[in-house]
Amino acid sequence: MIRFYLNEIAKAKLLGSDDMRYVRKWCESKQVPVYNELNKQFISHADFEIAYNSLIADSLRQKYPDKWEETYRYYNYGEIYDLIKLRQNYCTTPNKEDNKSSVRGRLRKYKPESKASKRIHSKFLSN
Repeated sequence: MIRFYLNEIAKAKLLGSDDMRYVRKWCESKQVPVYNELNKQFISHADFEIAYNSLIADSLRQKYPDKWEETYRYYNYGEIYDLIKLRQNYCTTPNKEDNKSSVRGRLRKYKPESKASKRIHSKFLSN
């Protein structure tokens, strides 16, 4: 079992706070068991990941009920292009052509800065 020590979670501000009391309270509210080892407290890495990512998974389950698992994988691996395509498929507009042209118009005005953004932007415009 990979261990996450509570003091290290607090130091790294993984939960947005460097207060140990906040980290303990977060673990309690997410029902993550806290274990004691000598004078240090730790949690399981797997339990932390499940609790930390459950909000995202729940949100995706509501938004994309039939494709939430696929969408969650896209989030985890940073597959932005696939996320954009998936969101377009779920977009509800009366006329898809009107929506497509307005999105393309906005994208033409957008100027990406990073290499990854440029690659995604060019792929999106070429479709």
